[in-house]
Amino acid sequence: MEYSEKITGIWPKQGFDHYFTMSNVIFGSIAITLFVAYIGLVIIKKKKPNLIILVPVILVFLLNCAFQATSFTVGPGNGGNLRYLITISPLLGILGVLAIDELKGLEKKYLLLVFLLPLALVVYAFQSYAHLNYGLHLSDGLNNTEEIENWKPLIFTIIVIALLIMPLKKKHYLIGVAAVSILVGVTSITTRRIQPEERAVKKAAKWYASHIKLNQNSQTIQNQLYNDTNRVACGHALFYYYLGKNKYDFVKPAILTYLDQETIDTLDRGDVIVWDSHYGDRKEVPTSQPYQYYENSPDYQRIQYYQSTDNRFTIVFFQKVVD
Repeated sequence: MEYSEKITGIWPKQGFDHYFTMSNVIFGSIAITLFVAYIGLVIIKKKKPNLIILVPVILVFLLNCAFQATSFTVGPGNGGNLRYLITISPLLGILGVLAIDELKGLEKKYLLLVFLLPLALVVYAFQSYAHLNYGLHLSDGLNNTEEIENWKPLIFTIIVIALLIMPLKKKHYLIGVAAVSILVGVTSITTRRIQPEERAVKKAAKWYASHIKLNQNSQTIQNQLYNDTNRVACGHALFYYYLGKNKYDFVKPAILTYLDQETIDTLDRGDVIVWDSHYGDRKEVPTSQPYQYYENSPDYQRIQYYQSTDNRFTIVFFQKVVD
């Protein structure tokens, strides 16, 4: 609770409808369509739903929506992070299986359209843009490009709806859903490309490694910016990944944590701070410092920096020049 209160207000809230809009990204078209079908089936058949599974799904979902509400305050904002709802994805999948099981014995399957057609309209209206689905994204506003429509969520929703209202056996429904799932995977999953931020960190790590000189004699130490006896502090884990080292592979254990004031105060003269715009100044770490703190301080000297090609990330090397 103390941490929750500490980070309240740090990240902007995205609105109560945020997770509704992004639900196709989190759960996928198939799971959502089957979930709505399950709700429709228990209503049509006047059966008691599986509350042990259904209630946690609805409560967790609505609670996270409440966290994002801008008109009232409930708990901390989390910036609308989607991973917090992955926890209920397995339960949603179980409800989908139960939906297929409930189709057995329902002769008037077209009645499901009362629930599924509105779903299709919602997907068409709110979930048909590339920045909302399957890892594709449009311009972030920097280049003034327009939104790009992405019809995959609507197409797969319609396919599942058509499948559900067909007079099939349960085995055929399962085969059909499995086939559509494979189709979704084949058309949606792509190889991840290295991002501009990661390229910049890789260049920084290469530069750092190329300037390390072993502590062989006093003359070598004096002629180098730093050597392997100087401690390094960096909050970006990829820096160590591209170095091929963990923090204990250095002569003096490196610092891999947020660069708060308490941490940098432990550094000695000659030690190196690798500040970056992603992890260097964190709102949830009150004593972390912005770039200007190091740039304007006489205690530190900037020795190198790299900027990503999209101009959204910077990584800077500072060396402490006083004891």
